[in-house]
Amino acid sequence: MVAATLLLASCAFAKAKTEPLDVDVVGRTLPELVRGSDLVVVGSVLGEAGTVNFARDPNDITRPHPTTESIAQLYRVRVDEAIKGGPKGEITVAVSRWSGTVGQAGRVDWPQFIPYEVGQRYALFLRLVPQPVGQYFVVAEPGRFKVGPQVVVQSPWRHASEVFPARDLGSFMGELHSAAEGRP
Repeated sequence: MVAATLLLASCAFAKAKTEPLDVDVVGRTLPELVRGSDLVVVGSVLGEAGTVNFARDPNDITRPHPTTESIAQLYRVRVDEAIKGGPKGEITVAVSRWSGTVGQAGRVDWPQFIPYEVGQRYALFLRLVPQPVGQYFVVAEPGRFKVGPQVVVQSPWRHASEVFPARDLGSFMGELHSAAEGRP
């Protein structure tokens, strides 16, 4: 269900399937990622905030799906800088972790699940998912860049580091601001 939500959220953007992991790629440039996002922020991970089941009952999206679970790990993120969109302060970011049948034993995290590091700064390209309670998901891939003196993409997409090689913080932020302002 979460994969379907992300797929629907990114349907207006070019996608490519990759091997070995099947991930939706919406951007091969920072301007494409910015255009495909409701919110672009640089923020620091404050901690985990539990999990949530995003699978919704098709007859009443305020209720969980009766037979399917789509579990996301929630993280509290302090917004240090909003590049696009408005939230300031703290937001909740959801990262797809597992999906399957309600009550299924032996859950194993998806191989593409990459946990956030508490205390780490990230540039995040996000979409609001209003149900069940208004968390943000990354748009698709790549949706997260680890921010330090060097900015490094973090993505299960195996070509992400080739398309987005590590670069210095100043040039990354300059291009990100230009993209958000619609400048080339």
